[in-house]
Amino acid sequence: MTAQLVTDGVVKRFGGLTALDHVTFEIEAGELVGLIGPNGSGKTTFLNVLSGFYRPEQGSVSFEGRSIVGREPSALATAGIARSFQVTKIFRRLSVLENLLVPGLTDWSAAPRAAAEKGRAILDGLDLGRLAGEPAANLSGGQAKLLEFGRIMMLAPKLVLLDEPFGGVHPTLKRLMHDTIRDWNARGTSIILISHDMGSIFDLCRRIVALQNGRVIANGPPEAVRSDPAVLQAYLGTRSARAAS
Repeated sequence: MTAQLVTDGVVKRFGGLTALDHVTFEIEAGELVGLIGPNGSGKTTFLNVLSGFYRPEQGSVSFEGRSIVGREPSALATAGIARSFQVTKIFRRLSVLENLLVPGLTDWSAAPRAAAEKGRAILDGLDLGRLAGEPAANLSGGQAKLLEFGRIMMLAPKLVLLDEPFGGVHPTLKRLMHDTIRDWNARGTSIILISHDMGSIFDLCRRIVALQNGRVIANGPPEAVRSDPAVLQAYLGTRSARAAS
């Protein structure tokens, strides 16, 4: 089976800093992969390359068999790659429903009424329906992250890139996020999930890739990655697995 997304030897530099060092990675359609690593390991930079915000200096990136290097984020969203951001990005002056209509009407063939109905149904599923007419600025941090989920859902993407969606989120809202991610994945959507919340990563993901200093240091099932000596050293310095237990 051909992988849906493939990166081969991707290098991204910022001046003298190599943020991604020959990263080779692939994901099959319908996979849910966790991406972990210490701060500064290159995780968000990798998502920025995949979503068109950064262009790599070396290496290739292909989605569904076609190169996507150099394509704009808007074009990649249309092609089926959607993402959230570590720092939540919503249109604070628009209403909650209007935030969903922004991506919902990027398809010019979509009727405004149909897009609004779809948006309201999505908001109901995210427990935001009662806030549809409220300014997005009034949302809590967790609700704003759910609103980002809703905007992703309006695009019906094939691949979703999630960057630290659980940070500072109330446990009740986090459970709703978990359920939403599982539902996306059950419907066949591929997901790459970045999170420092190891409980969420190990609960949701069937495969985990670990980065350190821009390099892949582990790639495999959760339990294997959890006990990998290179991963333990990346997170805990020179402490051994026995010392960490």
